Amino acid sequence: MFFGRPSINLTFAACGPFGNYADLAANRLMPNKFQPKPCELRSLHTLFGMANITYIRCRWHHDFADAPIDIWSEIGSDGFELRKLEYFRNGTVGYANHSKTTEASTGTFLGDQKIPSIDEIARDPQFEPEEVSRVDFEAKWSIRHP
Repeated sequence: MFFGRPSINLTFAACGPFGNYADLAANRLMPNKFQPKPCELRSLHTLFGMANITYIRCRWHHDFADAPIDIWSEIGSDGFELRKLEYFRNGTVGYANHSKTTEASTGTFLGDQKIPSIDEIARDPQFEPEEVSRVDFEAKWSIRHP
């Protein structure tokens, strides 16, 4: 499945005044205790405005009691999730970003694989994906994560 944990991907453009991501990850610019995680590197990429962020909502049609039925993802220009919301049948909402997750209670965490295109996801009849606006995503995020 295309929703999982973050993976290492350091093929990014320069990172403004902080050098480049490879230097950051190789600990050339920061001491070990301040070394960023890969998903934090993607957030830095977003912070400096070098990312083309997309937002998708994917309804998942299934009969599993413990799996989400509605998934909202913020996806960076590298194709990896930056933030995610998962809505469950029982009303529970799970969320994840680079610093917080509800993995223990809902199993929600960021993906370790690039998110496929909407067309590719839609090929599987159990999924109903659509692109949503940043405003719509932020409205959902702020309700769950004020």
